Amino acid sequence: MRQKPEEDYEKNVLDKICRPENCAGLSKITVNQVIWDRISAEARTTDVKMQRVQNALVKGTTSVALIANNILEILAHKEASEEQKLEQVLNNIWKTTEDALVCLGGANWELAQRRRELLKSQISKDYGHLCAQKVPFTDMLFGENVTKQIKDITDDNKVTHKILDHKWRRGSRGSSRAAYRGRGRGYGRGRFTPYQKPFLGNSNNSRQSYSKGKSSTSTDTTAKK
Repeated sequence: MRQKPEEDYEKNVLDKICRPENCAGLSKITVNQVIWDRISAEARTTDVKMQRVQNALVKGTTSVALIANNILEILAHKEASEEQKLEQVLNNIWKTTEDALVCLGGANWELAQRRRELLKSQISKDYGHLCAQKVPFTDMLFGENVTKQIKDITDDNKVTHKILDHKWRRGSRGSSRAAYRGRGRGYGRGRFTPYQKPFLGNSNNSRQSYSKGKSSTSTDTTAKK
């Protein structure tokens, strides 16, 4: 466990371990092509290294699964005359193997998530959902139908942007109107005049403030005409 096996020996061992047909979860996990084509060379190199680790993990898990299958076959075809002790030993081995599969499966899942996290910086923030833990992976790191996922996320983002943009525009117009209502008033003239039309009143106030200096009473009278 603390030393790396010789490269040729390790390769031969990995090559001879074949996945059972009914164990799709023991497949090698590769990055979806549509994403692989768009990430940097550095990100590809990093992921290839992670793939090597995960491939060894998957092959080891496959071996344990094959052992478990052999034990189950022995238990299923056990002759009644065989010693009961053998059955107990096989049951213990089965339980140990089952625990190992759980641990190895959890490690494989964690490794897949870490690979996603390393590639997340290469993906647009709008599509960060592809790296979410709730998105299941298959033999493809980002799951099946990644093109459809991208389209769905794009559609959702468009709707969200429209809603947020509409709210922003409404708030912006309200702020602009408030600012406009405050223009054209003389310094220190904040008295509210309920019968004065906003546009006409502001125009008269501006002229009178810088010309004849008429009182606010005169301004109100002029505005009413």
